Amino acid sequence: MAAKNYTQQIAGYITATRPDTIAPVEFEFAKVALMDWVSVALAGMNEPLSLQLIQHAELLGGNEQATILGHDKRFNVAYGALVNGAMSHALDYDDSMMTFIGHPSVALFPGILALSEWRQKSGLELLTAFLVGLQTGSMIGVCAGFEHYAKGWHGTGTIGRMASTAACSNLLGLNQDVVTYALGIGGTQSCGLKQVFGTMCKPLNAGGAAQGGVTASLLAEGGFDSATDILEGAQGFGVALTVDFDKLELAQPGEVGIVQSISHKFHASCHLTHSPIESLLSVMKESGIVAGNVETVEVNVAPFAIQTAPIMDPKTGLEGKFCIGYCVANALLRRDTGIAAFTDEMVNDPEIKKLMEKITVVPTERLQENRMKAEVNVITTDKKTLSGSFDVADDNPDLKTRQEKIGVKFDSLCVPILGQRQAAELKNVIETIDQAESVVEMIRLCSVKS
Repeated sequence: MAAKNYTQQIAGYITATRPDTIAPVEFEFAKVALMDWVSVALAGMNEPLSLQLIQHAELLGGNEQATILGHDKRFNVAYGALVNGAMSHALDYDDSMMTFIGHPSVALFPGILALSEWRQKSGLELLTAFLVGLQTGSMIGVCAGFEHYAKGWHGTGTIGRMASTAACSNLLGLNQDVVTYALGIGGTQSCGLKQVFGTMCKPLNAGGAAQGGVTASLLAEGGFDSATDILEGAQGFGVALTVDFDKLELAQPGEVGIVQSISHKFHASCHLTHSPIESLLSVMKESGIVAGNVETVEVNVAPFAIQTAPIMDPKTGLEGKFCIGYCVANALLRRDTGIAAFTDEMVNDPEIKKLMEKITVVPTERLQENRMKAEVNVITTDKKTLSGSFDVADDNPDLKTRQEKIGVKFDSLCVPILGQRQAAELKNVIETIDQAESVVEMIRLCSVKS
């Protein structure tokens, strides 16, 4: 790899991008992402992995600097970021982005929210930092491509940690030299393996990314140094993690339009299961069929989809999120693909197990170029063939549609937890967070009253 100063170029972008360099509409998209993230964080607050991480943080103790959303508990900023990050990815109901090669909001918002609470940053500064982290992660993700992911790296943990470092560094107002060190610190911590998908460690990777960004930026701010060529160095991030930085297209200060490419989730499972689900739902809608009318279902997906969601016989709710067969069977039998579908009881329901026997998931090489696309062929009991297809990567709604759909999702997740009135107040605060002098009121409204 050619010796070029990619690390310092990206550090320059991080330093130069401020609120007044960003187009106002981009903040509107960022607020949609924030609302989505808050809702899935609260929905995941009592998941076993969330409670175990809170217990772990309590065991270690430390300064009370950052609040755990939904819980009347505060830990140091690093552990606040870790817990909120893992908690918000616990249900795998959070957003993703193709160029980020992972889940951006769970890697970004937890760290910058913890620092914003502690350092009394404004809502506009929070959103700016998010947009900078998102753009940085996308720049690195484009260089990584899917080869990085195919090697077994979990992009949310690897690329996400670099993006989180960028976001936290921007929030703290670090200068270019210090940001360069922060990227070096974040880069040498970058980790996360796909082997842990379907276990508590996948959300842990998200929390680790958020925590890593906090740690890297604070260490650099305090004078901790690192390599200044962590991305392009002969033994750096690019070489070790198969990322070709010669493909880098450096964003200009204030360039954050990539936020419009975020994909929000409306099924509580791995994003690679969404196209199969939508393909089947389209067949059901057009034909009126129900599970009792179905003899067999063939689901054609790219080999990449099966590598990412590889579980064939799930035993737990977490495993069900990474089983294409279960997700399709659940949609066919119950239609409800939200968080209630992914419990141990639902996954082990004898009726769903029997239905899964009728479903075949086929790795299809011709779909490898459109990795997210799926095709479904249903044979009915009267021997009719019904077909449908969907590509979630092409589902890119406009701002108004996003606001409406995420508003509905927010209500469905937050009203049962907070009540109608408090959820409405929280939604209003998020919608106007760019005008808020601090994030304290938003955090307060996430508190669950006993």
